[in-house]
Amino acid sequence: MRIRTLNKTLLAAMLATGICMPAHAGEAELLQKIEKLAAELEAIKAELAATRNKADKAQSEAKAASETAAQVSRAQVAAANPDNVVEQVAALRQTVQQTRLSSYGEIAYTRPKNASDQAQTDVARVVLGATHRFNEKTKMVAELEVEHAVTSKDDNGEVAVEQAYVEHELQPGLQAKAGLFLMPVGFMNTSHEPTAYFGVHRNFVETAIIPTTWREAGVGLSGQLDNGLSWDAGLTTGFNLNKWDATKTEGRESPLASIHQEGQQAKSRDLSVHGALNYRGIPGVLVGGSVFTGKLGHGTADFPGNDARLTLWEIHGRYNPGKLDVSALFARGSIS
Repeated sequence: MRIRTLNKTLLAAMLATGICMPAHAGEAELLQKIEKLAAELEAIKAELAATRNKADKAQSEAKAASETAAQVSRAQVAAANPDNVVEQVAALRQTVQQTRLSSYGEIAYTRPKNASDQAQTDVARVVLGATHRFNEKTKMVAELEVEHAVTSKDDNGEVAVEQAYVEHELQPGLQAKAGLFLMPVGFMNTSHEPTAYFGVHRNFVETAIIPTTWREAGVGLSGQLDNGLSWDAGLTTGFNLNKWDATKTEGRESPLASIHQEGQQAKSRDLSVHGALNYRGIPGVLVGGSVFTGKLGHGTADFPGNDARLTLWEIHGRYNPGKLDVSALFARGSIS
């Protein structure tokens, strides 16, 4: 408003000056007056900007004072009403209770270089998962897997529960779990999603010897130490040697995969134990190992393998400082 009024006043003054000047006045005198008026206008603009800055600063200080007063007021109300504080804490804890859905899939296309007639596309698996956290210490994990797209008695597909367990944090760095869970053996069994391994298909050692994906029903403990050491131990179901059939392809290509029970009416007279140890205390370095052992006969009458015992152990190491990724794994299994 003030600038607009000044502009009108200055324009009127300039016009009046121009009218009153004699016709013989020099151009230098006219330019001098215009420059003087322009300088006065700039000074007024600067004064107005400074006034606005002071007003804005005063407004910000008043807003901050108002927010501080509101916080003090809320604190006074909370102090006068402890139950309200309890309700607020309960509301915050309620937000911890949440369900997270996840999924992944694997579709493979293979075309042998010297046998193009064997080219094949397979929806190897689709996995749907859900993790529900009851509170900050307890959660449930479940995964359902469908293999080879179609499942029926005449198809190669399969539907299976891959995981279904409840885990509870006993104290920081110590957890207990119960249900159907993955065995902490090797690299791939607990981290087998696509892009977690190199190549189109999973490697031979961790399918033929370690029957990835391998899960058992039981109870387990796990812990992590500040020095980078982590451990797992548990008591679970094991394998059933009664299922062995050397005439089938699976029995020859992956013996343990052909006799694992996967939580399906699993024979449980003979339980198994496992333990695993891993060290990650040096950035980019992982070294560890695991062992799994248990009897396979389950007291079956007239079965010559009643006292047979499986012992599977492995050691592994990985060096991954950046773009370089080098890993090695040695696994050995024996049935007594």
